[in-house]
Amino acid sequence: LLYAGYIPSSPQKPRTAFSIPLVQLHHWLWQNSALPTKAFVDGITVFINDRSTSPLYARTLNGKKTERDLRKPFTHSVDLF
Repeated sequence: LLYAGYIPSSPQKPRTAFSIPLVQLHHWLWQNSALPTKAFVDGITVFINDRSTSPLYARTLNGKKTERDLRKPFTHSVDLF
């Protein structure tokens, strides 16, 4: 994944990865302003969902579609960065 330009959210069997430029953007904004990670992820999620024909859904055991919470996986990727 790193060779392709992505940082995984977990070291073993990652299901989510984020582009290195996106993580770098968050890092720069975090260093130069008071932007919380949750606000950044929420903003990116709204931005992506507004431009996508199919929104992101989480995997569930019961088969119900629920919105995906990317805050935890993104935080893990930022920590790896």
